[in-house]
Amino acid sequence: MPRQRKIPALRHHRPSGQASVRIDGRDHYLGKHGTPESLEKYDRLIARWLTGRHDTLPAPVPTPRALTVSEMILAYYRHAEGYYRGLDGPTGELENLVVALRPLRKLYGSTPAADFGPLALQVVRDEMIRSGLSRTTINARVHRVRRVFRWAASAEMIPGSIVHDLETVGPLKKGRTVAPETDPSSRSRSASSRPPSPTSRRLSLRWSASSSWRAVGPAR
Repeated sequence: MPRQRKIPALRHHRPSGQASVRIDGRDHYLGKHGTPESLEKYDRLIARWLTGRHDTLPAPVPTPRALTVSEMILAYYRHAEGYYRGLDGPTGELENLVVALRPLRKLYGSTPAADFGPLALQVVRDEMIRSGLSRTTINARVHRVRRVFRWAASAEMIPGSIVHDLETVGPLKKGRTVAPETDPSSRSRSASSRPPSPTSRRLSLRWSASSSWRAVGPAR
């Protein structure tokens, strides 16, 4: 008589308040513990496991409190590498994401993504203002920051309420901010048309080398 398989137990992950189940050494988080939705997800996972459909099990999602901003950024960038791709390879949006997310990673990389709120977003925006970027560029980059959190919420990595809270931070308005209307690079081009010096060429090459996704890694 074949040995009966032991059903993985439904557990309560107290730090996050979520229901969870460990299947084949991997933890799956199912939403708020004790809710009909979490029980439904548990039953569905067990049904797939019992039928041997291990390849159909969804990838485990980190608990919101364990997921840091850096981990969320990396997960989104992996998604973006496939999404923002044309016939000739990656589009320019990937580079836009790198520079937009750099101050977020620098200031809040180790912060739990679920703890990031409107005040933190304003701190990131203030960092962009101090760097001399134009008002429209800052607004575009803040929009990309919010896009990352929106995607993470759609993947159930963070609570959806975070996205709603971040939307309360409005765009910078003309005449109501110290941010200039043009970027430093635009002002430099209009001020001089001289060819770049050897020093500026070296800086440009260094910038290009550091503009890969790895530059958004550990803050220095």
